[in-house]
Amino acid sequence: MPARPEGKPRPEPVPLTAEDEAAVGEFYRFLAHDEETEIRLINAKHRYAKPPILFLHSEEEFLEAVRAHNGVREIYAGWAERTPGGTHTSDVRRATLLPLDLDTQEGAEATTEDVLALAEALRVWAEDEGFETPSRVLSGNGVHLYWAIPPVEFATTEERTRFSRGLAAFVDFLNAQFADVMPGVEVDPQVKDLARLMRVPGTLNLKNPAVPKLTAVVDPLERREDPQLLEYVLGLAGQRELRAR
Repeated sequence: MPARPEGKPRPEPVPLTAEDEAAVGEFYRFLAHDEETEIRLINAKHRYAKPPILFLHSEEEFLEAVRAHNGVREIYAGWAERTPGGTHTSDVRRATLLPLDLDTQEGAEATTEDVLALAEALRVWAEDEGFETPSRVLSGNGVHLYWAIPPVEFATTEERTRFSRGLAAFVDFLNAQFADVMPGVEVDPQVKDLARLMRVPGTLNLKNPAVPKLTAVVDPLERREDPQLLEYVLGLAGQRELRAR
């Protein structure tokens, strides 16, 4: 590794407040990984450079990693648990939650307030359908929604594929259902990827390094597992498989 140029000191991490630390710990516990959690440290100025990857085994290790890199790197965690040392979709062994990533569409004139309005509309929809109300996390530019589900174990590629298809169909349904409610805002379809990373709340969003944005937990991340929602999403996967035949 080349030496750091003289006169250019290594950036210092931004200390976490007590509230930030609580958000980081709450997020780690909500993930409910029983062996290992993957963290990736993204360089905001070189987003396509290969990032350092950490594999962590406890809440304290997770917190220490965040403390060491907050404000220096963008900090993401894998939401679905991998086999130890795994980083790819084929390594995913377990899902304990359903995530949604709400953001403005590229080129749209929608605002953060519009994203928050869509998040609230989705929460009302979930309540009306008899599902648990998802928790909101402010990601700096958008909103993440999280439901806890009973843990789903994956032993085969087919099992992972079915779960991913269900999540993709769920996102497609929501985007179609709410397209006229909040134009210019959508649920990111890429969340269907089981290896996808989600920004850790309580850390700084550095997409614009000149104007860092704090991420935060809005609603308590409590593991109110929703078997009915899980059954609904997997049912959507079955419908998509039948249409594909």
